[in-house]
Amino acid sequence: MNKFIIILFCLASVISVQCQSSYVKEATKLLQNKRYEDALNLITIDPIYKKSVDFLMIGGISKYHISQYKEAIEDLNQAVSLGGTNPLIFKYLGHSLYALGNYEGAANYYKAFLSGVDSKHPDFHYIKNEIYRGEKNILFKNQEEYGFVDNLGKVVNTSYNEIRPVQSPNYLNKFYFSSNRTGATGGPRNKFGIR
Repeated sequence: MNKFIIILFCLASVISVQCQSSYVKEATKLLQNKRYEDALNLITIDPIYKKSVDFLMIGGISKYHISQYKEAIEDLNQAVSLGGTNPLIFKYLGHSLYALGNYEGAANYYKAFLSGVDSKHPDFHYIKNEIYRGEKNILFKNQEEYGFVDNLGKVVNTSYNEIRPVQSPNYLNKFYFSSNRTGATGGPRNKFGIR
């Protein structure tokens, strides 16, 4: 009887690892296709979400892209506390802190990213530039403000792409824009603009 329980436990462990691996592969594909909410929805249904470095990293990256910066930081920090060392974790921790105006903290994570990748990495020079921009932003923080930025909320700032806004020539309170939102007409297009 004890052997049967041990075999059953081992079998359940193997199945759990295989399911987790398939979730990670599918969620990674969704991330590559910029379907961040779908990736997040896929991995958060698994009860192991908060205990898996891979799940937390995918969750953090997805949350960054849908402007949930504080939640992204929580997931990515949890991934680090579980032993996560993937440079992407540090890159997106930097991006999230940068988006919240914490340029010093962002620079620390950006430097951790740079130390984990080769100088030929496609993001190497971009991240070095982000550190430089952050340093300049620190200097500008204390200067007099000449304008302000107002977030228009989730109706306009969604996780989808809203591009090329144009004010209506007839109605000053209307704007037209292109989007890949659910329900948008026109359908998906390739990089050449063809359906």
